[in-house]
Amino acid sequence: LTARGQQTAWAAATDAQKQAAIIEATSFLDAAFSWIGKLADRDQPLGWPRVCAYDREGRVLEDTPLPVKNACCELANLALGGRLMPMSLSTG
Repeated sequence: LTARGQQTAWAAATDAQKQAAIIEATSFLDAAFSWIGKLADRDQPLGWPRVCAYDREGRVLEDTPLPVKNACCELANLALGGRLMPMSLSTG
């Protein structure tokens, strides 16, 4: 967020607010997207980590991909201003 010039609201938030925002962002991502591959553990509550997941170049994704982490950060910052679930991902 600092690299994108969006650190002000995040820096002002309490640890509890940040944690709640990250949980909200993660829940939003898991509800909005069907991830590639399979859950690493069928009993895990979140969409990542995954196995049998590959990027566009065919490389194995051994961890949560950086674009997913970045999206979670951006959404967590937005979540500080309110819930994300009503937000639409529609571009049209």
